[in-house]
Amino acid sequence: MTLRTDKVARAFDASTHVNNLTTLIKHTCGLIAAHAVLNLVHAVVPDSARGRSLRINAALPASCAAAMTVLFATAPQPREVADPLTEYAGSWQITAYGTVFLAYLTTALVSGCRLCSTILILAGQRHFSFV
Repeated sequence: MTLRTDKVARAFDASTHVNNLTTLIKHTCGLIAAHAVLNLVHAVVPDSARGRSLRINAALPASCAAAMTVLFATAPQPREVADPLTEYAGSWQITAYGTVFLAYLTTALVSGCRLCSTILILAGQRHFSFV
């Protein structure tokens, strides 16, 4: 997310004739990466430790990516900018786009933290071992 590839991004966006398309691609990859990490954490946690943990189905990041794509496509973006989320923050579509993106990342983070804290609590109580 912090990778600065402005020259490459501008060239790619110019070749596709879609302003800021690389931002959408970068954020979609972020959704996929967050989902993959959450699935990894969920797979590592023993069944007894999961309790009522939220297992985020693949449909959630897919629907978030679809919503972000629709919002991105309908947002007015007259020119290529380094950061559309701040440059076009006055547009309700871009605001909703950022909200959907951050809401998914927050959901994944909270779910992952709950799972990891459960592991630490159970490890402290010696209910299971990592070996």
